Amino acid sequence: MLKLIASEDADIEKEFFLMENLGQEILQIIAYLKHSKFPITNFMYLGEDYAMKIHKDLESVLSLYPQLKAKGIFYDYNM
Repeated sequence: MLKLIASEDADIEKEFFLMENLGQEILQIIAYLKHSKFPITNFMYLGEDYAMKIHKDLESVLSLYPQLKAKGIFYDYNM
């Protein structure tokens, strides 16, 4: 996310695609852990639910670059 915000010459679409895919992988791991032998209710990072932080980060990037199109894969995630 910081790379997207800080760099003017970055390939914004490519960086956003990578960020979105990484976020989806993390959400899948959290969902897996919630249903495994090591059940967790929420994954907290610096006092914040990390799944929610991923959503907020994506929304922040989309507000800075309205031309980007989110794949929408995060909005179906059952937290």
